[in-house]
Amino acid sequence: MRAKTGEIPALGAVCALLLTTAACTSGDDGPGRSQGAPPSGTSTAPGTPTDGGKGGGPGGDASVPLTAPELERAALTTKDLTGFQVSTGKSALAASGQPTADKARCRPLADAMGAAPDGHARHTVDRGLGSLDDLGLAISASLSSYSETDAKKLMDGLEAALDACGGGFEATLDGRGAS
Repeated sequence: MRAKTGEIPALGAVCALLLTTAACTSGDDGPGRSQGAPPSGTSTAPGTPTDGGKGGGPGGDASVPLTAPELERAALTTKDLTGFQVSTGKSALAASGQPTADKARCRPLADAMGAAPDGHARHTVDRGLGSLDDLGLAISASLSSYSETDAKKLMDGLEAALDACGGGFEATLDGRGAS
C-alpha cells in the first residue's frame, strides 16, 4: 500500500492533539453520557488508581487527569458522528500495532497513528467507528488522559513533529508503507 499525501499524517496528528487536549480539560458531561464504571473499551495504565482524585470533570481540577469513568463519558458516541456507528473497543477491521516512521523526528506522529496509547497515558478509551454509508470503511479512535506535565510533553512532541514532518513522511506497519 502506498499513498502519497502529506495531509493524512497531519490530519491524524491534529486529531490526536484535539483528543489529548479534550482529555486534559474540564467540561460538561453532555447529554446522553452514561455514569458509572467503564465498559470493556476502557483501559487503565498499570499501577494507576482507578478511582483516584477529582479529575477534569465538572467541579474537578483541570490539572488532574480524567478518571476512567470521566474519560468514558467524554468519549465519542453514535450521537456525536452523523453517518457512523460508534462502538466500544477498537474496530475489528482497523489495523493494529504501532507504525514506524522513516525519520526519527516524525516518530510522535507515527505513534499517534498506532493502536497503543503513549506510555504515559493514565487511562484510555477505545472506539470503533464504522461508516453507515460506505460499508467496510472503519477506523479505531482512542481517547487518553494524561497528567498535565505528560500532556504538555506529548503535545510539544507532536507539535515539533508536525513542524518537521507536516509535509509528509513514510510510516510502515506490518511491512506496508504509507507516505
